[in-house]
Amino acid sequence: MGCANIVRPSEKKHSVEIARRIIPKIVRSETLGSNFTNNGTYSRLNSGQNQVCLNIKILPQSHKIISNNLNLSGTQLYMASFEYVPDFNYIRESYANFSAALSYFRNLVHETCFKNFVITDGIFIMLVSLKANPKCNAKYLSKPPYIELEGTPHEDSMNIFSSWKNLMQAVETILRNNEAKLSKCAKRLEIFSSLLNDNSEFSLRPGRIEKAIRLCNLAIEVSQSLVVQAQDIKQITHDFFASIKRKKKDIEKQANKAVEQGIFSGERIVHSIFAN
Repeated sequence: MGCANIVRPSEKKHSVEIARRIIPKIVRSETLGSNFTNNGTYSRLNSGQNQVCLNIKILPQSHKIISNNLNLSGTQLYMASFEYVPDFNYIRESYANFSAALSYFRNLVHETCFKNFVITDGIFIMLVSLKANPKCNAKYLSKPPYIELEGTPHEDSMNIFSSWKNLMQAVETILRNNEAKLSKCAKRLEIFSSLLNDNSEFSLRPGRIEKAIRLCNLAIEVSQSLVVQAQDIKQITHDFFASIKRKKKDIEKQANKAVEQGIFSGERIVHSIFAN
């Protein structure tokens, strides 16, 4: 339940771990005589060719609380539901905002070509992209977003960094502003769910009552999952940057490869540096 599983990373050299977690991929050459290749099975494309990844991320269906409303029209609890619908909507909106920020960052660091992607994979790829900008200096901070830029990086690097700041803001919003309200909304929905249960057998529209009960229970689970995921991301990110000195050489080594090839996007860094 929730936006995505947050997997805790290992302590091994991160560039090696990233390379091990990249799945087999199909790429297309954007040159004359383009051909399809399955890397590792057929011939590799020349490093000078621009490779376009054809791996497709099969996204999970939208969570049921996103695509459904708490609708009790035609039941004896229709008027009573007005008191609790805002609680359901608050959890739904919090989930939508957080999952959108997380999904966008994961997309820009090319999560689609990973198996068992961890959030620090994305951070590492972002840092490689930022450090590949000679006219931009990325400074490390002790608090979110943990990075400060001096200068203007390449557009691809800036997009990744902006998505990262949005994710950090979403995490802080959940933990600093929303956690207490999410808990309050969940408790109120527990009360409403109990009220629905008490009236379900007397309703002329039991199906609508049962659906509302399921949605309330899902919203309660989501509210708890949001807090846990935000806490996990915050702790994992803090631990990553707390040990950034041990990772600097590895990051700079991969960034030098990116400089040599003139690449900045998550997709091209994954395929041109870690997949080769």
